[in-house]
Amino acid sequence: AILLNILHYVYSDPDKHIREWLTAIGALVGGITGITAAANDPSIEASPLLFGGVLAFIGAGLGQFAATALSILAFLVLFLSQGPVGMVIRTAILNSN
Repeated sequence: AILLNILHYVYSDPDKHIREWLTAIGALVGGITGITAAANDPSIEASPLLFGGVLAFIGAGLGQFAATALSILAFLVLFLSQGPVGMVIRTAILNSN
């Protein structure tokens, strides 16, 4: 029951904290990657801050994608936990211990 409550919270994300955090982490990683790549590679003509900004936007988009994928995955697990398929999955989990 605890796992189902956690999955329901991840799926519904009522306060949008998960989506905000994944977007921020994606933007941060993209920005750091862009600045590092532009500073270390002389073939990149653009300013390191400009290149870092572009990759930060791409990273934020990937963070949004990750949040959506996580929500869909939580929904699928909740969906599969119902009915006869869920009974088989719960039985397998309980018997594995």
